[in-house]
Amino acid sequence: MAGSGEIKPEQAYAIEEPAAPLIEDDLPLSVVFWITQLRWLPRRFDDLIRLVADDKAPQLLFVEENISRLYAPYDGGADLILETSQQCDALRAKYGEWLSRHPLGL
Repeated sequence: MAGSGEIKPEQAYAIEEPAAPLIEDDLPLSVVFWITQLRWLPRRFDDLIRLVADDKAPQLLFVEENISRLYAPYDGGADLILETSQQCDALRAKYGEWLSRHPLGL
């Protein structure tokens, strides 16, 4: 992958957790989290986020070190969880045209 957002395996570690089945008949599965500390810079992860958006890369979760903000891109959009409702309102006002027009915001 091009760009400085590439993560080298020796810079990350994995945590494997069992995941609860979504439906009773689902087979047991586990979720692997690869965790590393990176500095967020403008455009640094654009290529990786595009791969996720195009459903060509696994899910991502960017978490601020103090866990006050989370960004989870996925194919079809992204979830952004912020610390305060004021932060949410400010981003909603700034990027409102990006939001879904669905009545439930989905």
